[in-house]
Amino acid sequence: MSEQQEQELDALSGMVIRKAGLENPPERLTSNIMSAIYAENTYRPVNGLLTKKSKITISGCIVCICVGISFLPQTKEIWEVSGVLAQLTGYLEHISNLIPKTFLYGSVVFGLVVSLQVAYLKKHIKSH
Repeated sequence: MSEQQEQELDALSGMVIRKAGLENPPERLTSNIMSAIYAENTYRPVNGLLTKKSKITISGCIVCICVGISFLPQTKEIWEVSGVLAQLTGYLEHISNLIPKTFLYGSVVFGLVVSLQVAYLKKHIKSH
């Protein structure tokens, strides 16, 4: 492009811009933007899949099964009747031979403490 054509183009674009004028934003533009940002960032807690009552029931059943299996007698006649229970007891005996009791008790207590701590922190974060 030559300089003459550039000058004519600049003059034409200047005329178009002056004719169009400046566009004024709506009066409440800032407040509308801030309310949209606030609406996006509001905290909406997610409802859990299980209720508190069902969580307690499930954990109680698991504890009862574990305690019940550990206190069942170790005679072969009882275990021959139900093969699944015999296999489970066999696994538990195998695990108890490999892992020391103190480590097993420690890991159970550690799991309980972590679950209590997570519940406490969840409640603490929800209240703030």
